[in-house]
Amino acid sequence: MKKRKITFSQILVIFIFVVMLGTIIASYALAFHDKNPVEMIAISVITSLATTGIGYYWKSYKEKDSRNEHGLDENGVPFNLHESENEDEEH
Repeated sequence: MKKRKITFSQILVIFIFVVMLGTIIASYALAFHDKNPVEMIAISVITSLATTGIGYYWKSYKEKDSRNEHGLDENGVPFNLHESENEDEEH
């Protein structure tokens, strides 16, 4: 089984999730230590998390949809090239 490469957009989304989760944890840690955290930070960070996730999933969906529409595999190679390679191996 081939190991899949992590794309730049996946790295970016993981980074955004880690930073946002750290921000949420820091906000609640400040509240626990009787500091005065900004209350709207957690709400805006959670909203940003949701929009980042939805945006990434929409991008991935449209990429796959476009590849299927144009007859390409995940590496951008047309399906008919795969079929001709398989026919050559059989003969």
